[in-house]
Amino acid sequence: MNMPVKNSAPQTAKRRAQTLDAPSVKRARPTKQAAIITEKHPLTFTITDQAADKFIKTAQTIKVNPYQDAVKAGEAAAAAAQEAFPKEAFEALKSVVSHTGIPYVIINNVPISGKALPPTPKHTEEPTEKDRVSELFALGAARALGGVPDNEKAKKSGAISQIIPLKADAYTGEGYRKGYDFHTEAVSWKKQPEYTLLVTLRGDPAAKTGVIGVNEIIDNLPKDTVKILKKPDFIFRSTDAEGEGTDLRAPVLTKNEQGFYQIRFNEAPGRVLPATDAAGIAIKELQAYLKTRRNDGVVLQPRQMLAFSNLTSAHRRGSFERTTAPEENRWLQRYYLREEKPADAAETPGTAVH
Repeated sequence: MNMPVKNSAPQTAKRRAQTLDAPSVKRARPTKQAAIITEKHPLTFTITDQAADKFIKTAQTIKVNPYQDAVKAGEAAAAAAQEAFPKEAFEALKSVVSHTGIPYVIINNVPISGKALPPTPKHTEEPTEKDRVSELFALGAARALGGVPDNEKAKKSGAISQIIPLKADAYTGEGYRKGYDFHTEAVSWKKQPEYTLLVTLRGDPAAKTGVIGVNEIIDNLPKDTVKILKKPDFIFRSTDAEGEGTDLRAPVLTKNEQGFYQIRFNEAPGRVLPATDAAGIAIKELQAYLKTRRNDGVVLQPRQMLAFSNLTSAHRRGSFERTTAPEENRWLQRYYLREEKPADAAETPGTAVH
């Protein structure tokens, strides 16, 4: 059965809805982008207890270690993971990963363990005391959606990252007193990670995550600003953590082959620089709008999975102080993913700046 965990959401559907404080969405609308995630209006779906328990039983028969071979683990779990989702939820996820309308989805009651969850680790390495249910579910879901781990990000942190607040002032997933402003991942890479899955094993009521769709941003900016953001007049700076020493000159806003807007941006100081005076003004106007959205977001609950497009949305996490004992610390697992494509797939427009 889907075992209870401390600091977790209640298991009945009625009480689960009260915890989230939002109605479930019965039918996804892939052609229309949803509004920003708020406590009242997230696009949410719920996996039944029966479906979660069925996946756990299947996961317990899979012998592949997802930390050693994430692709094979995903392949082994794909069919069972897809079967666990409500049909509408899987269709919404398809829109997220294909960047064709819905920029993010929250899934409740995902299977995370077939036994009691061990204490939150004091490290970010493979958690050997835990079974592999949550990892197999996330990788299986990604594979069922046609995705694989993003190779470049996997080289830096592995296909599965443990997000645990261990270093108060670190500007990484281990930090907590320093939040992240709105950003898309790896802004200086021509081919960014395409989408992210966050699976919550334990939550913290003080930690709030926000995601905003690109259409929501565009709808709240002056038309002239949007026109400037479409020009390749922005220089995206790399960081040592990303491992690329080359900056990229590219637009903030582009459109994909299906005609949907995409965004490349990072609010952090020095990550996006203007190449023209007009671009500098556009950055300030974009930042001014995003600032008005910094208090929006959700507190991710245990057994929730947040899936968002890294191309059609920007995300953030506010600063927080830990409110739990160390063994009950917030514990998320993060997966950077991309659609499996031929090696010669077209890259996002941009010019390397050496």
